[in-house]
Amino acid sequence: MRTLVAYFSVSGHTKAAAAAIAEPLGADLERIEAVKPLPGSRQALLFLGGFAASMKFAWAARPASRKPGDYDLVIIGTPIWAWKLNPVVRGWLRANPLPANVPYAAFATAGGVVGSQAFDDMAAMLGRAPRATTTICDADRKSGGDKRLIERFVADVQGRTPG
Repeated sequence: MRTLVAYFSVSGHTKAAAAAIAEPLGADLERIEAVKPLPGSRQALLFLGGFAASMKFAWAARPASRKPGDYDLVIIGTPIWAWKLNPVVRGWLRANPLPANVPYAAFATAGGVVGSQAFDDMAAMLGRAPRATTTICDADRKSGGDKRLIERFVADVQGRTPG
């Protein structure tokens, strides 16, 4: 199955998860990038990004170098900002429509408590639910639990029981 893993990452956590998901699937990686530079300070990024995410704003993303429609499955990775879908990922999804016949899965990374509306936001934008989802929080990464979550997610994507 030809698979694309498209992700946006600021801190590197979503990038690391994307690579760990892509490797066992033999998937291509596509980094989602904002057209305009993000705010320089962490505080400004958290404030402006959180506000944009909570208002469901889309920030312009660079055009995809790989066409999502050329794949059998697209996996989308996003950090959680203000419990919502990241505005750059929202912009990428708008600029790179996912054909209705291409299934998708989604993963998210979060600093704190798991729980967000990011996957619901994605499903609303794409008009369908994802094949599989997982959220990896800082506590998972620090305890090594992220490896188990990624293994289960990859198994769900492939339609098999993790073992």
